[in-house]
Amino acid sequence: MVGCCLKLCRAERGAILLFGATPDDPSVTVARTLKQGETEIDHNLNSVVAGWVLAHKRPFISDDVLRDLNFKTTSERIRQLGPSLAVPLGAEDRPLGIIHLVNSRGGERFTDEALRIATNLVPLATQFILRAKFHESLSEDNKRLKATLQEHRGIDSLLGESKEMCEVRDKIALAVPSSASVLLVGGTGTGKEVAARALHLHSSRAEKTFIAVSCAAIPATLFESELELPEKSR
Repeated sequence: MVGCCLKLCRAERGAILLFGATPDDPSVTVARTLKQGETEIDHNLNSVVAGWVLAHKRPFISDDVLRDLNFKTTSERIRQLGPSLAVPLGAEDRPLGIIHLVNSRGGERFTDEALRIATNLVPLATQFILRAKFHESLSEDNKRLKATLQEHRGIDSLLGESKEMCEVRDKIALAVPSSASVLLVGGTGTGKEVAARALHLHSSRAEKTFIAVSCAAIPATLFESELELPEKSR
């Protein structure tokens, strides 16, 4: 998305700064440059421009960003910046961040046409960011769920401190790194499925589905074909 803005608005450098979920959370700059060898826009400068956009609730356009924002820097590469254009992402009352475009000092100025193009790209960029945040949230929820499953169904879920239970946990831990098949034997109600599930959750196959099958319910003539894995699942 930044690359599209760079080309259409004739900018040398561009960045998207995203605000944190709360005022206490840090903002994050994701930058991309058009010219090979160019460095990204300084995050502090992005933050100052974002602050201006938040305060004024409108896009920022300048022929000299450092002068107009009274931005002081000791960095020579930052002092080489000049024309700047920034538009808010998301709703004006609750922006997600800004798109910030910059050219070198003495370079091409941003026109009203460039502002129009950048503004028209905002809805697309906003949807892209919201979807990325949604997928990130799903990924975090998935990690938390897996951690909960391991806590409640993993080796630690096998209760008991007897010598026999300690041996069961130790043997499961030994079998976890192996890709070999494991045979669990025991009477009805002794926890074979619980142990199998714990072994699965800690193994390299944890990302795959755990399927419990009642062998007693399978006719002897169908037993082998019922338990045979598809070629792609092996």
